[in-house]
Amino acid sequence: MRRTGAVILSVGLVIALVIGMTARSPDFEEGVDSHEASAIARIGGTATVRTVELDQWLASLWHGERLAWTIAVLSAFVGAGCFYIAGLMDEDVGEDDDGDERK
Repeated sequence: MRRTGAVILSVGLVIALVIGMTARSPDFEEGVDSHEASAIARIGGTATVRTVELDQWLASLWHGERLAWTIAVLSAFVGAGCFYIAGLMDEDVGEDDDGDERK
């Protein structure tokens, strides 16, 4: 499990580095302009405007330099999760005084 975590972490960071070095700036503009926001607010309210902004932000994570950061963070979390699980797997179950394993 530790090897799996190390592979995920290293491959993810290498891919993030390559993407970061070759990334172009996105062709789209981020955020909702005031005219669009007022039209959306009229139809669905302020919560809808915030939902649209969140959707645009999440979509921006999969383009350009932000994609590199997204992959780096995701590989770090998954690699750390693998190391954590490997640590849990290494813990001894423990034994009673009779030499029998505890259940």
